[in-house]
Amino acid sequence: MNHKKTVSMRKFSLGAAFFMIILSFFVSVAFAIEKEGPKNESVVRHPPEIHGSGKIDRVDKDQIVVDDKMFLLSSGYEKRTADDEALSQEKLSAGMKIAFRLDAKRQIVTIWILKE
Repeated sequence: MNHKKTVSMRKFSLGAAFFMIILSFFVSVAFAIEKEGPKNESVVRHPPEIHGSGKIDRVDKDQIVVDDKMFLLSSGYEKRTADDEALSQEKLSAGMKIAFRLDAKRQIVTIWILKE
């Protein structure tokens, strides 16, 4: 009788071990899929080191008003896309959503034109 109990316990232990191995495989696959995420999802990047954002109220030669606050434009300020690509021909106009970075003099040195 003792021998039958030992054989049954061994079969049970092997079965339990096999079940745990299979279970851990499926769990690790599920975590790998979750970490990878959807492949066709577009990534929205945010501009680095922004100091402010809002809608343009008015643009003059050397200043800009954003959400009722006036900022001076640095002489060589940059215009960039929301994905941080350089823009040279884009004109700034009232109603545009932007983000911006200031220098030590609190002048705008970089403007990112955000998507509506």
